[in-house]
Amino acid sequence: MFTEQNCKDVGITLGMPEEKSLDFYHHYNAQGWVFGSGLKIVNLKSAMWRWKKNGYRFEKKDKRKLLPIVGKHCSEDGCGMPAVYKYAGRSSDFWYCSDHMPEKVKEKYE
Repeated sequence: MFTEQNCKDVGITLGMPEEKSLDFYHHYNAQGWVFGSGLKIVNLKSAMWRWKKNGYRFEKKDKRKLLPIVGKHCSEDGCGMPAVYKYAGRSSDFWYCSDHMPEKVKEKYE
């Protein structure tokens, strides 16, 4: 139905990187040019705009979200923010907010 070149050209007009335009092409080409709802893609520009607006929806996210741990607060002196990370020490547990947890741990989360 649509070609790689069609997707690249439309992607350029929408300010999308070529890689994302090709991701779009390969995803929907494999799906038979239909959305998940079963509706056929008839307007390529609108479909690609939607894909872009949804944050390239099918992109894998390897970072997990941090959620507050109910009833726990940061162990740093004077902080008091809700804890989102628990460090189990040898003698006791330490609780950290997103600002005070170790940098190596921060890299794994949003």
